Amino acid sequence: MPLNYDKLAYGRRYTRVYSEGACFWEDLVPTYALVEFVEREIFPKEVWALDLGCGEGRDSIFLAKHGFNVIGIDVAPSAIHKARVRARRENVEIEFIVGDVTYLDFLLDGKFSLAVDIGCLHTIVDEECRYRYLRGVYRVLKVGGLFFSYNLGSEEKIKLEDLVGRHRSKSTVTHRIRTVDGKEKDIVLPIIPAWPKTGDQYVEEFERIGFRVILREKRVDKIFGGCWMIIARKE
Repeated sequence: MPLNYDKLAYGRRYTRVYSEGACFWEDLVPTYALVEFVEREIFPKEVWALDLGCGEGRDSIFLAKHGFNVIGIDVAPSAIHKARVRARRENVEIEFIVGDVTYLDFLLDGKFSLAVDIGCLHTIVDEECRYRYLRGVYRVLKVGGLFFSYNLGSEEKIKLEDLVGRHRSKSTVTHRIRTVDGKEKDIVLPIIPAWPKTGDQYVEEFERIGFRVILREKRVDKIFGGCWMIIARKE
């Protein structure tokens, strides 16, 4: 039996964390690899950036503070609410949208100079949905626009059918430690299937859409562990 791609799974996770008394799922610290990338690249001011699977908006807020016009999209209404609260607190204007990233038809063609995916693609454990998602990202980027992808990596090729046994052989829960009423609290959450890929697999996947990969780099992230940072350009 194939894995079920449940686009609402993270929404239920956010709701669970909030129901346990935590104010936020994560700290308002932007992804370090994204910070490095944005600070070394030269982008014109007030171009548009798209934050895909933006969650509570930590990277969207960082981008807005660095001169981008930002749209952040996430399927979890509770996370988007928190993102709007954070943006007001940080005094930045961002358009946050509750939406499914695998259906980007409501966005204009060629609007964005930068699209950012931090830990979104690897949660899409469905080949058709992944293809539709990447095609949507390609469509909404300007010619010459960049796609920054930062997702779980693997040392060996993993086929979709291989994920079933791996997922079922592992624990079905994970733990999130958050501060509630001044004390650390262990919040138990369900494991969500993920599809990590090798660098070659990611490159092949992106090039099949039409992107040209200009950087591929293995990273170790404190949240995700082993990741591939892929930067691709729409030619």
